[in-house]
Amino acid sequence: MNDKEKIIKELKGIYSSDLIGPNAVKSPGYEALEKLLAYDDIKIFFDLWEKNDPVLRAWAWEGINTLIMDKKAEDIKDLEILTKIQQIVLGILKDNSIIETLLGCKLSHQKVNEVFVGRICYHDHSIILNPLMEFVKTEETNIIVGSVFEYSFYKIPDPEVEELLFKHAMNAKASDFETKKHLIEAINRMNYESYQFKKKDELKIIFKKYLKEINEDKTEAQETIQRDKSFIHDYKIDIQARIIELAAALDLGFEKETFDFIKSLEHRGSHILPIIAEKFSKNEEFLQLILEKLNQTKDSSLVSDIFRALVKLGHTEWKKLIKDYILKHKLIDSTLLRDLEEKDMIDEEIITICLIDGHLGQKWYVSQYLEKHPEKIDEWPKLRAEFIKILNTPKWYSEDFEKKKAVLNSIEKMKRTDMINEVMKNLRIAENKNIKVYAAKAIGEIGGKEQLEELKELLEIEKDIAEYSMFGENEILNAINKIKSRINN
Repeated sequence: MNDKEKIIKELKGIYSSDLIGPNAVKSPGYEALEKLLAYDDIKIFFDLWEKNDPVLRAWAWEGINTLIMDKKAEDIKDLEILTKIQQIVLGILKDNSIIETLLGCKLSHQKVNEVFVGRICYHDHSIILNPLMEFVKTEETNIIVGSVFEYSFYKIPDPEVEELLFKHAMNAKASDFETKKHLIEAINRMNYESYQFKKKDELKIIFKKYLKEINEDKTEAQETIQRDKSFIHDYKIDIQARIIELAAALDLGFEKETFDFIKSLEHRGSHILPIIAEKFSKNEEFLQLILEKLNQTKDSSLVSDIFRALVKLGHTEWKKLIKDYILKHKLIDSTLLRDLEEKDMIDEEIITICLIDGHLGQKWYVSQYLEKHPEKIDEWPKLRAEFIKILNTPKWYSEDFEKKKAVLNSIEKMKRTDMINEVMKNLRIAENKNIKVYAAKAIGEIGGKEQLEELKELLEIEKDIAEYSMFGENEILNAINKIKSRINN
């Protein structure tokens, strides 16, 4: 057995990614592959392909994939080699063999073509176009065909591609929503690339067919695996949302379908509301539907998308609607916060709601906002009072944990020396070590000579505080060094 045969023996049995396991150790299979790549001879992988073993074929393509990365057909001088590469590309796309794969730390069984279709489509069209075109012309509609259109063919402004895409879209099985999603995304990408569709009537037929099949489908009810039910549900909503968005962009009508979609909208898919709003800027029913949805929902992300749609519609009272909703429901989405900040709509009530009632991201928005606008803590007495109240919350009152972290972080960012006593108290008596870390960081920014001796005493007591620091540092020692540096300068 020669050296190459020994290496190939190491590749048998399982296909793996370059790194495996929770600690990201190098894959033995990839180490063997690298030994073959060192020969810099693509024909080695042609021979590996001919062994007709699904796992070895997977490794063969991995080697070829590496050697032709970033190359064009003109870079491959030997026509026979280019032809062989294209034959193997077609072979991979057609290969439904199930192989055992270890990708990262996940062991699973996958089809060869599903593992590699995305990376095949990454290569330059001068190499892959012929085998891809042959594949979509001869293969029945399936997820691999859909992937080829979505990941590669959307870049080709060719009526033949449109015709093939529409043909497969019409042939997709009624309950194959994963393939349909790929095909719809291909249409979306073509539109994004400013492709001018020649057969919009066919497009309307496809869209209406898909919406009808979604409404009639009972697949979710029949699924026994909850994960699959969730995937199918999400695919359906994603397809619906994209169809409604594309219908608006391409002037296909679909007013009834759009309104039906809004009526059933919960959260997923709501991102299209501000996108399609301009198309319905003079439609009173569209406005009433989203206002009704606003009154019905407590989903902060959906609310955020509705408000952005109202802004696009030029609704005269959108600012009042937003403020009233936030005050009533104590809900505000992080994306909406950024939008409101751009329009100078952040005020004391909104920031206080974020701090008191918001989720983690909204609480941390408080410190981000106050770092940019430190003067607000003096202008907003209610917020300042909440800061002091949270800092003075008894050490056992655990539900204020995230609030305290946000407040301590805000004080550090704003360098508020007037709150130093409350911060030092938290450093001394807080039972939670994370709170001590944030308090120590704040003291490092605002402390002076008076705090140095107390910090030195705490340094001896809090020996394990580095374990709770993000970077494994002793924040009390850091605080001491920062204060000393300021005093000496």
